[in-house]
Order: sequence, then structure tokens, then C-alpha cells
Amino acid sequence: MTGIYPTELQRVLTFLPRGRFQFLLKKLGPPKPIPLEPKAVLVLTLYDWFAHLGGYISDDQQQRVVAQFDAELGKAVSLPQDRDDMRLLPAVVLTLSDGRYAAVTGREHWYDYEQDEDRMMLLMPSVTHISCDLTALQLRVRRRVQELRGGKDAAADRRHDPPGRPANG
Repeated sequence: MTGIYPTELQRVLTFLPRGRFQFLLKKLGPPKPIPLEPKAVLVLTLYDWFAHLGGYISDDQQQRVVAQFDAELGKAVSLPQDRDDMRLLPAVVLTLSDGRYAAVTGREHWYDYEQDEDRMMLLMPSVTHISCDLTALQLRVRRRVQELRGGKDAAADRRHDPPGRPANG
């Protein structure tokens, strides 16, 4: 699959408001009519995932989490960009716990995004965990862009999306 352009990405992200998308896109660098780097696609798609959580994590906390896990996000996009078989790709998972802590595959400590500090261990076990498989997230957005472009295989594979997901998202 060729690179993803900002206009295509904006069309397939269903939860991130247009103004927020444009703001985040500018933060990633000057807008250009060229394909986005894979990491920029992942970051913008991750912000769309945050938006679908409906305020579970504030905009400021989202930006801190993305900045804190910059290296891990870079590793997540170093996966082969031309494979669509998830069984062949290792899962890289971001987990938000108790509305305060974040962890990601490959990192040995937690990040307290409320206090903006790392923690080797939590004071108490977390009760609530919300996880995002970043590998699957990348594959899904690539498939949606391919469908947007008219790819037949992507449309046939739509059955793997969760129920109630908008047809264009």
C-alpha cells in the first residue's frame, strides 16, 4: 500500500473532530500534500482512539502519553508496512489503567499521566484497564484507506470491524 495522505486519514478517522485533527497535524510538522510518515499516521489514529473514549483521558493527558511513549510508538511503526496478516505481527499494546496510569508493551514501568512521572510499580492494583492494540489499529486504518481508494479486498474484510462502526470509519 502506498503512503496515506492527510486528507485520506481525516476521512477514515471517525471520532477525532476536524479541528482537533488539523491542530494535531500541524503539531506534527508543516502540512504538506505528500503521504504522512507511518508514525504520524499511528499518532493521529491513536488520538482518534482516545477521542472514542469520550473524555476518559483529557487532551493534555493524551499529549503527555503520546510524548512519553514516543520511542515505543516508533517501534510499533517499524513493523512491516506491507503485511496485512495480523497473525504474523507482534502486538504492541497501550493500556490505560484507572484513568491515571499508562503502560505499553516493551516498557517495564508505568507512566502516571496525572502526575507526569514514571512509576516502577503502582501503589495499589488497578481495577479498570482499557487497552489499544496499536498493531491492529494500524492495520485497520490501512484497510480503511484502501477501501476508501476502492480496494476490493479491504471491503470484503470489513466483517472484522466491531458492530456499529460507521461505514466510512
